[in-house]
Amino acid sequence: MKGKQPKNRKQNPGKRPHNKLRALGVKIKPVPQDRLPRNIKVNGVVLSVVTISGLARILGRSTITVRKFEARGILPHANFRTEPFKLKNEKQREGERLYSVELANRLKDIFSTVTQGVKVSAEQQQEIFKAFQEELKRLQP
Repeated sequence: MKGKQPKNRKQNPGKRPHNKLRALGVKIKPVPQDRLPRNIKVNGVVLSVVTISGLARILGRSTITVRKFEARGILPHANFRTEPFKLKNEKQREGERLYSVELANRLKDIFSTVTQGVKVSAEQQQEIFKAFQEELKRLQP
C-alpha cells in the first residue's frame, strides 16, 4: 500500500490550496520564523517587531546590505535587541537586532528612492536618523 495512491487523491489533491500547487509541481518555501513579526512589550506598549532578515525583506534588500548600511553609518544601530547569549564554545554573542514594523515601513518609503549603486543623500540620512529617534521618543515613559 506504500507505493499506491488512492485514485481519488490524484484527482483531488486536497482542500488546501498549497496541496493543489504541489500537485502542479510548484515548490513552496515556508517563511522562516525570524522574518515573521513578533510582539514585544516596551514600557507598557506592545510593538510588532522583525529581525534584520525581516527588515531586509520589507526593504527589498539582502541582510548583508542592511548590515553594511549599519556598518557604514547609513542606518543607526537597532533600537531594540534580544538578550545576549553564549554559544557552545563559550563565545558571547549580542542579541538579534529588532526593528518595529512601523519603522521598517517608514524606512521602505525612504529607501524606495535609493537605487542600487547610488549614495544615500544627506537629507535621506537625516530622515532615517529622525525616524529612529522619533520611535524612541514615542516609547519613553
